[in-house]
Amino acid sequence: MLIVRSVAALLTGTILAAIIGWMIATFAVWVSQIVVLEKKKEKSFISCLGLTLVGTIVTFIIGLIPFPALTFILSIIAWVFLIKSWFSIGWLRAIVIAVIAWIILMIVFAIIGFLGLGYLVFKPSF
Repeated sequence: MLIVRSVAALLTGTILAAIIGWMIATFAVWVSQIVVLEKKKEKSFISCLGLTLVGTIVTFIIGLIPFPALTFILSIIAWVFLIKSWFSIGWLRAIVIAVIAWIILMIVFAIIGFLGLGYLVFKPSF
């Protein structure tokens, strides 16, 4: 019975950590698109949730390629392409949104780590 409870707790914690990470990534994309785009091209937070979900699924599929360097490069290209397509913008603005979102993510993760809340987002897999 203890093993079942441990597995259930691990799965619950992992799902919770994934949802929190998804929300943080969505927040970063949402803020960066507000900074870069004119008002008429901006999307809602819900739309950005869809973008980050699709991006995560695409990145997961690309991650199945057994060559890490190629996976890394293709993932970056895929994310920029998704941003470009989602917001109907050019490559340069898509790259700027991606870079700003990455900077926001690094700042948020640093704050989470500084506050000692990293366990909420970075769930150990053991």
